[in-house]
Amino acid sequence: MARNNYRGYVRISSAAWWVAVHFNISPRSAALVAALAGLVDAIRATDADTDDAIEDIQDDEAMTRRALDLLGSRRNDAYEVALEALRDDTRQWWADVLAGDLEAGEEVATADNLGLRRFLETKVSPWYEARKQELANRPLVREQAFGEALDPVKLKRLGRYEVHLDRKLERMLAILFRVKDLRQDITDG
Repeated sequence: MARNNYRGYVRISSAAWWVAVHFNISPRSAALVAALAGLVDAIRATDADTDDAIEDIQDDEAMTRRALDLLGSRRNDAYEVALEALRDDTRQWWADVLAGDLEAGEEVATADNLGLRRFLETKVSPWYEARKQELANRPLVREQAFGEALDPVKLKRLGRYEVHLDRKLERMLAILFRVKDLRQDITDG
């Protein structure tokens, strides 16, 4: 299953990208585009995809818990070992946090035990909870989207059109059978 390079950025589906471009959404509104991408993913995902994603998030969370345990140990190299215990995309996210710009009210991230612990507890752990909630709600989102897609007025019009086409087909077949009978009468006579 394709994963994001890291959690700081969300893979944007073509539909979400189209909406962002069509409505002239600035790159600073990436949260909206990410939400749309999540919505498209929820609609397209199968139950197997959701199960794989849940298993993946559980494995990732276990790796992060292990890193937090290592940060709490008395080892001299706890920071380096904990960093190695993290998944690659989480490490990349941490590297980007260290190198990135600060948002209003954010503290400077430091490449030490305290900084990594703060990052894992304030950024990564809440991300897990939000992602678990998204995955749990996928069937509901899919059901809502498909329910909204069904327009009874259009369905009624489509049903009338189907009846109209059925009648035309019946008339055409009746004419063909008559022509066939006429041909047979001509060849017999």
